[in-house]
Amino acid sequence: MKKATIPPPLCLVPALLVFLPMALSVAAEGGTSCQDRLAEVDASIAAADVAPQMRATLKSFRDRAAEQCAAGREASALAALQPVEMLLQQNAQAGAKKATAAAEKEASREQLTPDYLEGEWCATQKQNNERGLYVFSADGTYRVGPAEYNYGLVSGGDMKDFWETYDAVTSKESDKFVVTRYSYVTVFRRGQGACQPTAPRP
Repeated sequence: MKKATIPPPLCLVPALLVFLPMALSVAAEGGTSCQDRLAEVDASIAAADVAPQMRATLKSFRDRAAEQCAAGREASALAALQPVEMLLQQNAQAGAKKATAAAEKEASREQLTPDYLEGEWCATQKQNNERGLYVFSADGTYRVGPAEYNYGLVSGGDMKDFWETYDAVTSKESDKFVVTRYSYVTVFRRGQGACQPTAPRP
């Protein structure tokens, strides 16, 4: 004989309707408790490279979630942690993007080897057409001066100094390369004649 199913008392229906979404929310989290999630978030905040103001914002959301968790309001605690996790994810994505850009910049710089650079180059800044004469040695050091007539090579440095002036290589050919610094673009062409045929020697 089939056993009859007894429906819950009507007075319990509103409570069930309130509890059901909460239970579903907790189940959707794969059974992870708010204490476990708090521990994970605490570790992520501690490891995150964020500004002090952002860290204070993350801690504010985290503390609100901890209060809900301590009061037994599991679903509310997990919901309060979502903004923290979202901000941490966005910060991680921004950090990864920055690291990729830095790696690409470093790879572009490696194109300018001492063998390639050795000799004379005329550098022209595209924004103002200002020119300078660079003379690179085989060891990667260089001397530089303005390209006007009767001016000498007045300063110099090594590749570390060069990359403090410029930033990354955007293109390279046998006798020409282009470097950038923020929005500034400088074109290097091989040969003293590209600057000033009678420019003084070092």
